Amino acid sequence: MTTQAGSLFPSAYGTIDFSTNWNNKLNCNFFTTVRLWRNQFRVGDKWIVRLNEKEIKLVQVLTVKPVRLHELDSTITLLDAGLMPERFRELMLEIYEDHVPSVDDALFVLVALSTIETYAVAPAQ
Repeated sequence: MTTQAGSLFPSAYGTIDFSTNWNNKLNCNFFTTVRLWRNQFRVGDKWIVRLNEKEIKLVQVLTVKPVRLHELDSTITLLDAGLMPERFRELMLEIYEDHVPSVDDALFVLVALSTIETYAVAPAQ
């Protein structure tokens, strides 16, 4: 595999972009992300994680679970973003309001990730 100019990782990997290190999760070896369902994540796939467009680590997908926001309890939302479910729903609305007719009816995916290699420490939230 080749690397893209300016990239530390092979160009065959997709990217998972973050603008905030919610709950400092990007500093953990294992963490989750909740994304709008696009059928893109598959168990075993590798992804480049970027924080504010800076590559910070290479991860592998461990689990993929389709969910609706109302199915995410406080255990998940607190670990994922450090937010209670209602505030987490508001955050998802802020992020995805221009992408779906109703964030409450939209299908999301809860993805568990494992760090393979870290290249930069993510600053705290």
